[in-house]
Amino acid sequence: MSTQIPKIEQSRMSGYLKRDGVRLDVKIYRIAGPDHRWNMEVVAENGRPVIWDCQFATDRDAYYEFQRAVKEDGISALQTDKALFRQKGRIGQGS
Repeated sequence: MSTQIPKIEQSRMSGYLKRDGVRLDVKIYRIAGPDHRWNMEVVAENGRPVIWDCQFATDRDAYYEFQRAVKEDGISALQTDKALFRQKGRIGQGS
């Protein structure tokens, strides 16, 4: 019996951007198909990922959450040497 690996759909809102001199890789993705919700993670250069542990109805919702996080918490909240898990407005340290 073969196990199929699901295809991943990358949002057009994903990509690299630079804020306050820091290069960020914003990744918004889902399992391909309209029935799946969107996931998001952000990686600052030379850093570990900040992964949202919630899913978003649309890729635009995910990007708005990224913008809100930067506005409210600043870029420094996304620069880390340890993986972090974030839930809409709250950051917690991962292992």
